[in-house]
Amino acid sequence: MGTKGEREYDWAVVPLWRLQLSEEERRYGHYLLVRRSRDSRQERAYYVVYALREQADLNTLVQVAGCRWEDHPLTR
Repeated sequence: MGTKGEREYDWAVVPLWRLQLSEEERRYGHYLLVRRSRDSRQERAYYVVYALREQADLNTLVQVAGCRWEDHPLTR
């Protein structure tokens, strides 16, 4: 929950295809995760995700994208 209350978003995920040469590479995939604000339809955020294919369902990707990482301020 943000300081202005609960924020609601629409989410979509699109696989990004690339040449995968090895068997190990085929276990993983790249995805484009898109978040659109329900309040302001023009507001969007984009995430490029690299994840195991078996774990790359929309719900899991949204949950991870919504996490606030403790070390994020250190990277600024």
